Amino acid sequence: MRVKVERNGDLPANFPFVALLNHQSVFDPFIVLAFLDQRIAFLTKSTSFAHLIVRLALWLGRGIPTTRYQTDPRVIRHMRTFLERGIPLGIFPEGERTWNGELGEFKYSVVRLLVKFRIPVVPIIIFNSFSLMPRWAGFPRRQQIELTVAAPFCLVPKIFPCSELKLFLESRFCEK
Repeated sequence: MRVKVERNGDLPANFPFVALLNHQSVFDPFIVLAFLDQRIAFLTKSTSFAHLIVRLALWLGRGIPTTRYQTDPRVIRHMRTFLERGIPLGIFPEGERTWNGELGEFKYSVVRLLVKFRIPVVPIIIFNSFSLMPRWAGFPRRQQIELTVAAPFCLVPKIFPCSELKLFLESRFCEK
């Protein structure tokens, strides 16, 4: 796999942020960790922690177990702990990997969380990792992957409704 990184903005170095990423392949967090100069703690579905060796790797890689399709106060506490320690968070706002390579609809709970945290948001757009290993594939294929780091921004609470903020965030991933 070859990876090209394009930076339209820089990752904040001296304070925590939330990296929003589109989720195309199981390799997405590993690609980001390998090719960007930041250690990011990623939200990871709790079932990924079932196997002992994978669980150890996820804990070492700062994985935060989440319960899918539910709001879990423990996850939010873990997220706050990481942010208080200055460790950036990685969130896939679609909630799961894409089935067809297209951007999925963002979860309202992610938008509300970003507004509540009041810290910089950095979109990291991943291109072509779906072709690397689609959800239904057994083995990865050779592929040119592109990472685009967009300029950071903050969501301002109480000015725009959550539905408009969600549309704004989704639009950041439709631009190249």
